Amino acid sequence: ETTNELSIYGRSMKKAKFIKPYQLPVGQRVFVSFDLGINDATAMTFSILNKMNKLEIIHHYHNNGKPTKHFLEYLEDFQNTFGVIKNNMVLIMPHDSEKREDAITHLTSRAEAYRNAGYFVNVLKAIPVNQSIEVTRASIQHEDISFWETNPVNIMVSLIKQYEYKSNKVTGENLW
Repeated sequence: ETTNELSIYGRSMKKAKFIKPYQLPVGQRVFVSFDLGINDATAMTFSILNKMNKLEIIHHYHNNGKPTKHFLEYLEDFQNTFGVIKNNMVLIMPHDSEKREDAITHLTSRAEAYRNAGYFVNVLKAIPVNQSIEVTRASIQHEDISFWETNPVNIMVSLIKQYEYKSNKVTGENLW
């Protein structure tokens, strides 16, 4: 598979570490990082901290145009498939998840919807996009992040390899 020449993560992904999946230990904490998608898919990236305290990306799911209820059902399916209990899951949401609404039974923020479903939700503070990109690239290159060799993770890796800077041709502003 080729990497997009303008890819933000292309060079880093050439150095990425891929590992064979294994049975998660009982009681394993799973972190689920969300990208709520403004004009694209909502994505959930599932990860764990291994014995060396390094991040392993173990699963990925994304879908377009689905309500929060759909993603709650997916989380439940994940728990059943991987033998993870809800209390061992930490949902990591972007700063705007406290403001972005989604109809479930009534209008509520996305973060509040997941809290109401019984999940621990950690809402991140906003940081400059370039800072998060640099930290991610360095972490991949130094093998602080590794990737399970599974179809869902491989799909995510393919998407990452295509992620590129896009700019407004008039203002020159990055459009991410």
